[in-house]
Amino acid sequence: MCKNLDDTPDLKSKNDIISSLSDDIIDKILVRLRLEEAINTSLLARDWRYKWQTMSEVIVHYSHSFSNCENFSAKIKRFLLLHKGNIQRFQFNGLGHHYEDVNIWLDHLDGAHLNHLELAMHKDSSIPLSVFSFEKMVTMNLKGYILFPTSFARFQVLTTLSFCFDKYEIGGYKKLEELIHLCPLLKHLKIGVPLSDWVPKISILKLNAPNLHTLIFFDRNGSLQIMNAPLITYATVYLRDLKHLLGLLNVVHLRIAVEFASYSFSCLNCNKLTIQKIKFNFLKKLVILVNLNYLHQYEIALCILINSPVLVSLIIQQSVRLTNMVDFPSIWPEHHSISFDFKHLKFFEMEIAFGSKWEMKIIGFVLGNTSLLEVSNFKWASRSTLSIEEKTDIMNKLMSVKKASTSVEVKFAEIILK
Repeated sequence: MCKNLDDTPDLKSKNDIISSLSDDIIDKILVRLRLEEAINTSLLARDWRYKWQTMSEVIVHYSHSFSNCENFSAKIKRFLLLHKGNIQRFQFNGLGHHYEDVNIWLDHLDGAHLNHLELAMHKDSSIPLSVFSFEKMVTMNLKGYILFPTSFARFQVLTTLSFCFDKYEIGGYKKLEELIHLCPLLKHLKIGVPLSDWVPKISILKLNAPNLHTLIFFDRNGSLQIMNAPLITYATVYLRDLKHLLGLLNVVHLRIAVEFASYSFSCLNCNKLTIQKIKFNFLKKLVILVNLNYLHQYEIALCILINSPVLVSLIIQQSVRLTNMVDFPSIWPEHHSISFDFKHLKFFEMEIAFGSKWEMKIIGFVLGNTSLLEVSNFKWASRSTLSIEEKTDIMNKLMSVKKASTSVEVKFAEIILK
């Protein structure tokens, strides 16, 4: 039966549902659109004509819809000139292109209201120095060629700081230490430096951050010395010296690479003293990157394991990049036996790269001293050069390893080894 046309609601008499949304909801819609799309919402209705001019967040990615970089930069500059609200978050990803106009864009941002800044610059584009004057910043995430000013503002409310250096000046860690010192509420810190010939060798970052909870430190050319950061519970670090572990004793979740630690193991007495002090009484999850073709790396890993009494999850990953390292004498006396029981460990996963004596010893140590183990997974390291015969021999050895847990299944690449 056809509906009477008179019963059809008068659309003109109904309020425009979209236009009747609150300003907060409209802002949430706009900031989730690409910048060009947000501007084009001005065509939706008369009430939407200027909504984009009050967006609280501006996220800019280079768009191939623009014919060239100059056109793109001009569009962004015009947008910022016409913007009338308070921009609280500004994010720009320009990794694939070199931009000179970022300084001009930042000049249009009101530092009194900006609290979240993310800049990912081309490696040859330096981060504008003006970013270090935004005192109300809560989150700062910078990637590119980072130069530091002669002095900094005091970031009283900054809680998250992330630097990924494509390049940085010699002595840059000293300036970074100064910056961190001026962030009293800093809770999350990430430092990333690529492995490159131009990077100053063995730069040391001395960390003083009493309120820091999360630390991520990737610098295979540098070193981290934690002076005062007692609240760190999550850490991802490259390790060069055992003594630097002493600043991480309160961690709950630790990802650590010890593949470069060999260079600092020249003082055996120092390391023996350090081992006596290391105790991870709260550590529950451990991911360790190691090269088990070498005795000293096996002993570093073992040192961490036997000092982690409440460990629940253990993942051992292998580095096969370093094959010409000089090994070091044992830091334990000859025929020294280790008595230890993993009372809480339930998950164990490990990559096998060499089929070395030290790989099999650490497997035997974990499986033989973990009575509550539920999951045990093994797989080949991605760059392993083992032959089929060598792999078969390793799998046969795994089948004969003594296990303290009667219920655990040993799996190798999803194959259950009886």
